[in-house]
Amino acid sequence: MATTYDPNTADPGQIEKIPAGSVVIDPNVRTSVRLDKSFVSSIRTYGFQQHPVGYRDGDQVHITVGQRRTSAALEIGWSVIPIVVKPKAAAEGDRAEELRILSQLAENEQREALTDAERVAGYKTLSLLGVTDEMIARKTNSPRQHIDTALAVAASDVAVDALQSQPITLEQAAYLVEFEGDAAAVEELASTLTERPEQIEHTVVRLRTERREAALVDARATELEAAGWTVHRESRHYGWAQPERTYPLRELCRNGDDNQGIDEATATDLIDRHAVVYPYAGEARVSHFVGSLALNGITRRSYYSGGGNRELTEDEKAARRQKRTDKADMILATEVRREWIKTFLGQKKLPDMTQWIAQAVFETSNALGASQRDGNARDLAFDLLGRELPSTKYGYMSREASADFITDNPALAAVLTAAYAIAICEDVIGDPKHPWAGLQMPDLGPYLEQLREWGYTLADVEQRIVTAHQKQQKKRGKGRAARAAEGAGE
Repeated sequence: MATTYDPNTADPGQIEKIPAGSVVIDPNVRTSVRLDKSFVSSIRTYGFQQHPVGYRDGDQVHITVGQRRTSAALEIGWSVIPIVVKPKAAAEGDRAEELRILSQLAENEQREALTDAERVAGYKTLSLLGVTDEMIARKTNSPRQHIDTALAVAASDVAVDALQSQPITLEQAAYLVEFEGDAAAVEELASTLTERPEQIEHTVVRLRTERREAALVDARATELEAAGWTVHRESRHYGWAQPERTYPLRELCRNGDDNQGIDEATATDLIDRHAVVYPYAGEARVSHFVGSLALNGITRRSYYSGGGNRELTEDEKAARRQKRTDKADMILATEVRREWIKTFLGQKKLPDMTQWIAQAVFETSNALGASQRDGNARDLAFDLLGRELPSTKYGYMSREASADFITDNPALAAVLTAAYAIAICEDVIGDPKHPWAGLQMPDLGPYLEQLREWGYTLADVEQRIVTAHQKQQKKRGKGRAARAAEGAGE
């Protein structure tokens, strides 16, 4: 049975005026004493509303509860400190230390909040004293997940240093633990937390994706190396260069016959084989090449041996690279954005969205039409609300099923309408198969600006769309002004 306080048997102690020179402040989970002016002024004017607590040890009294109050009194210059003096705890050794930390955690949580760094240090000490994670959670009235996260952070010097030196949360410090062992990732996370903390979720999602993709690429590359291929590992599916002095395998054939193509399975007898392995759509893709045609007795297919298409200009190459970059970055941003939207729509009270909904319907009319044709937005709206779709005959929620659901759940009509308006835009901007062209979709700028107004932090790729929209509006404004001036002059 858990030990509880019994006022009938507990010694309440006696308030004694202890000379300031005889007061000793014992170790405390609060590692730094933050004495703001208003707190010190309150003590100076009104004294203690609740006296510090301590125990006598010879000529000294040790403070166990009330570190800030005692420190404030000493700073003011009191010659004596009124303290509730109680008998020293009967427990000894580790048990006494455990009771001290638990009482200080409980006492401090009811006052100025402990910093995450101080909580982590307290939980770690309790763990070292043999208190189980479950008991720490119970005795501190904390969720078990919170304790698990805190102890994981406590085991990482990098995370603890960041928590102590920067204004970051426990969850943000846990990101450093997640990537510990990857020096480059930890360095990037630390830099983001220092310079652009609002972008940390976007950075984490990208690093997780890169780590997952790197594992897929490495596994596929290992298979190809074992089969005799010279492997070139790439971290992204775009921007990589074809190995020098090689030919794509898809362009080659045997015996001069275009119908005798060559692939990975039939290229085992060729020499100087190269394979570029790169991530794409959640898997590892491979492009195959061979270095010598003559030595392998193979030729290019006839429709590849002509002049071919013209060489792209440097500007065209740069535009193509940017488009691929934007598409890849938007896929990552969409993961963060939709998680934020789910939390936003889950609020008890949403802001008034009537005007925005009306604007969204008209300003994204093409997206609206596409969504109504295939039901994507209706399905997505229910997903964003965390609700299961009513069963449907065709595998998606029809208009009839939508209407029936609203009839049966009138209280959800407003939030479902909001979710649907958001889903209209998400159906386009978040679709990896849509011909997403980065800055060529500025009409969705107002949507992203509205999300930002509601509290969402835009990723860099999303900010580029907003900027493009603002430039487009400015250009249109100049055009309208010019036409108005011409009309006035007629």
